[in-house]
Amino acid sequence: MANPWKLALVGIGAAALLTALGDLVLLRDVEQDLTARAKSRLMQDAQAWADVSLSGRDATLTGTAPSKEALLLALKSVDRVWGVRIVIDKTDILPGQSPYPLTLTRKEDALSVSGYVPRRGARDGILEDVRKIFADEKLTYDLPLASGAPPGLDNAARFGLDLLKDMTAGEVAIRDRAVTVSGTAATAGTYERLLRTLKTELPLGYTLERTDVLAPPAKPYLWSAKKTGEAVVLEGYVGSKEEREAIVKKSESALRGASLDDTTGYASGAPDGFDGFVAFALDRLSVLDHGTVSLTDTTLSISGEAKTIPEHEALLKALTSELPDGLTLGTVDLLRPLPPLPESDADLAEVPPATWIARRTKDTLILAGAIPDAATKEPLGELVSQRFGAVPVIDRQRPGEGMPERFLDAAGAGLNALARLGEGQIEIRADELTLSGAAYHAAAAESVRDRLLSELPAGFSGNFNDLRIRAPGTPVSASRCQQLFSSILRGNRIRFETGSTRIDRDSFGILDHLVFVAQRCPQSRVVIEGHTDSDGSEADNLRLSDWRAAAVVDYLVRAGVDADRLEAVGFGEDRPVASNDTEEGKALNRRIEFRIVPE
Repeated sequence: MANPWKLALVGIGAAALLTALGDLVLLRDVEQDLTARAKSRLMQDAQAWADVSLSGRDATLTGTAPSKEALLLALKSVDRVWGVRIVIDKTDILPGQSPYPLTLTRKEDALSVSGYVPRRGARDGILEDVRKIFADEKLTYDLPLASGAPPGLDNAARFGLDLLKDMTAGEVAIRDRAVTVSGTAATAGTYERLLRTLKTELPLGYTLERTDVLAPPAKPYLWSAKKTGEAVVLEGYVGSKEEREAIVKKSESALRGASLDDTTGYASGAPDGFDGFVAFALDRLSVLDHGTVSLTDTTLSISGEAKTIPEHEALLKALTSELPDGLTLGTVDLLRPLPPLPESDADLAEVPPATWIARRTKDTLILAGAIPDAATKEPLGELVSQRFGAVPVIDRQRPGEGMPERFLDAAGAGLNALARLGEGQIEIRADELTLSGAAYHAAAAESVRDRLLSELPAGFSGNFNDLRIRAPGTPVSASRCQQLFSSILRGNRIRFETGSTRIDRDSFGILDHLVFVAQRCPQSRVVIEGHTDSDGSEADNLRLSDWRAAAVVDYLVRAGVDADRLEAVGFGEDRPVASNDTEEGKALNRRIEFRIVPE
C-alpha cells in the first residue's frame, strides 16, 4: 500500500513546479508587453535613437543620445509607461560639435561627404540622396555622429547636392547655418540657374556666406561690339553678372544714344586685364561711324570707318601708343573717311585745284570742283540723269584749268561705278580716278573694279584702295523689308536689253541695293515678279516675263542670297499698272517687282 505522505509530497512538488512555470510564462508576457509599449512611447516622443529592454518590470535604456535634453526626455518617456517599476540608464551622450560642419565635394566623377550628422538616420538619408543623384560617381564619406546640428541640416544637404548636380566640379560647405558655394558650372545656362537658386531658394533659416561659382571655361575667350548706325550689338563672353552689368554701363557711357543689344553669354577663362581691354575697345568704337571691335584672348582687332579724318588719325595713334599692358593689336581694317565737300560756292577752295569730285550720300549726289569748261555741264548732267535718275543733285562745279583730256569719258566710267555704291565718291585729278566708298556686297565690289578698269579712257589709272564692302544692315521685319523693296523700285526700274533677258548693266546698282535689303530679312521668302507691256503675243510676253524674273533671281543668288528663299514668277501682260495705249504707260508696265511672302 502506498505511503500517503510520499504521495502528498509528490503532489506538492508538482504543484510548485507548475506554479513556477506559470509565473515564468506570465513574467515573459509582462516583459514583452512592457518592452513593446516602451518602444512605442519612445517612437511617439521622437526618440528613435534609444533602445529599451525589460527584466521583469525593470527597464534598461541604451543607445547614444544626441543631447542631454533628448536623454532626459527618453528616460521620462519610458518611466511613464504603466507597469515599469524603475528605468536604469545605460546610455551615452553624443559629443557636442561647434561649429557644426558638413561639406559636400564633387571632383573628377567622385563625390565625398564629410563632417557631422546628429543621428544615423540623417546619415543614411544623405547618403541615399547622393546615390540617387550621382548614381554613376564614386562615393566616399566620413560622417561621425555629433550633437549640436542646426535645424534642417538634412534639407540643407539636399540643397547642396542639387547645386553640385549643375557643376562639373565644386564644393558646398555648410557651417552651422552659413552656406559657402564654389565651383564651375556645367553650362552657361546652369550658371544662370545656380545664381538664381542661390539668390531665391536657400533653405529656411540658412544664409549664403560666400559664393565663388564660375561659368564654364571658354577657349579662346571672345568678345566683340558691332556698331551699325545707332545700333550696337555686344557678343561673346563675360565672366559674371556683375561684369556684364559693368560692361553695359561702360557701353552706354562710351556710346551715348546708341541702342544696345547685349547678347553675351557667361564663360570663365578671361585673360588678366579683360575689363580694361573691353573699356579700351569701347572707347575706340565710339569714334567710329560704323565698325566692329573684337577681342580674342589678349588680341584686339578693329574695323570700320571713323566719322572724321582727325578722329581717324587720333584712332590710329591710340592703337599704336595707348594699348593697355598685356593687350596686343591684331587686324586693323580702318577706312579713311572722305574729306568734307564744300557746302556753298564760297567753300569751293576746299577742293584742290584741277580736281573734280562726285559724291553719293544716302539720298543726294554732290558734284564739286573743276570741269574743263561750261559746255561740259550739259553732257555731264545727262550722264548723271541716266545713272541716278531722280536723285537730287547739289552742283558745286565751275570751269577750271588743268583738267585732263577725255574728262567726260572718265567721268562717265566713274559715275557708272558710283551708281553701284550705297555711298561713295569718285575723284578725278590729272590722269587718275580714285573710287572710294562701300559696295553692297563682295561680288559687286569686284564687278565695279573690273568694269571701271575696262571703261577708263587710255592713259587713265584707277585707285581702289578705299573701296570696301558695306557693313551688313540691322535685321528688319518682313513688313519693313517689303517697304524697303518698294521704295527702291518706286523711283527706279530694272532694265533689260531690248527683247532680251539680259539685265542692263546700268541696273546693277539697283539690284545691288535690293540684295542688301534682302539680306536684312534672311528669314523671309521673296517672290520676284516679271511683267511686260502688251506688245507682242500673250504667250511670248508670259515667257519673257518669266525668264526676266528668273534672271533677277540668278543675279541675287550669285550675290549671296539663299536660293531657297527666292521664287521667280512671270505674269506677262496680265497685270498692267498703266495704260498700254501710250509709250509712257508701256514703260511703266515693263517692270520687276519684289514681294515678301507672308509666313
